[in-house]
Amino acid sequence: MSTTAPTNLPLGWIAPEFALTDALNRHFSWDKLGSFPGLLIIFMNQANPMAKYVWPALTSLYEDFKHQVAFMAINPLADDRNRPESQSAMLQAVQEYQLDFPYLLDPNQQVAHSYQVNNLPDFYLFKNEGNRHFSLQYHGRLNDNYDHPELVSDESLKNALLRQTSSLTPLMYQQPAWGQPIFTS
Repeated sequence: MSTTAPTNLPLGWIAPEFALTDALNRHFSWDKLGSFPGLLIIFMNQANPMAKYVWPALTSLYEDFKHQVAFMAINPLADDRNRPESQSAMLQAVQEYQLDFPYLLDPNQQVAHSYQVNNLPDFYLFKNEGNRHFSLQYHGRLNDNYDHPELVSDESLKNALLRQTSSLTPLMYQQPAWGQPIFTS
């Protein structure tokens, strides 16, 4: 699979606020995040070849960390003119993978652009600093082997979640995200 070079955002980078609608037409705003010490934003889409592995892995991580970290997925390819990425296809993914966290539509890629997303999937883990400010603690990949989950040797995202929820400092070197290129221009 070809990839685009990842964006190297500095640790401590402040997450841009946004408001989007989810696959069920519910409005999501930044105000709902105040009580969570952490925030995981996943840029992903359901037609991605890695979706069949990534969604179940995220569901498992959500179950492990849902009381400490707010999860949300954003589809920057959401477009009702593109059947595999339509809102109804997103709703099917929510049901199929039993996603208990918001799966938001970003049809104009404005949010993806503000987060400098280059590949799908792409993972951003933030620490709640208060006053609606979330500082970047991790930006990178889910793990080291999307194609063969049984051969994973580095669970990069899970390790970042464990470090954050244990109040450990984030690792300075983080493995970059890789996957399906997205063009956010």
